[in-house]
Amino acid sequence: MGKSKKNKIPMKKTVLVIDDEQVTCEMLGAILKEINFNVITAGKGKEGIKKAKGEYLDVAIIDVKLPGINGVETYKILQKAHPEMKGIMITAFYEKKIIKKALDYGAITCLYKPFDVDELISLIKEIVSEKR
Repeated sequence: MGKSKKNKIPMKKTVLVIDDEQVTCEMLGAILKEINFNVITAGKGKEGIKKAKGEYLDVAIIDVKLPGINGVETYKILQKAHPEMKGIMITAFYEKKIIKKALDYGAITCLYKPFDVDELISLIKEIVSEKR
């Protein structure tokens, strides 16, 4: 009788994914859509900010290193426009000062690539369930 719906999110929540690696955006987008999230993807900070205008964002997953404005500055700008949004930073590089700055601005955590996708999904589900 079809797929179990116990892992699905009952009301669609919106996740913004900003990463200059297209494969990361596509993979996370597909997984999140599969479990009933609205997903907005972008390859650059400014593009993500533009696409987020007029949207209600629950969670943003943002790569620290982006072309143009970096992920931390992108998060800071998004946080001002979307104070209800929770942020998760992702990176392949250990840059203590930059990551600390993101956490100081309110990001929940920073995951290092390659990250455990199941861990990320669990974290997102936990964030949106706390926002209800």
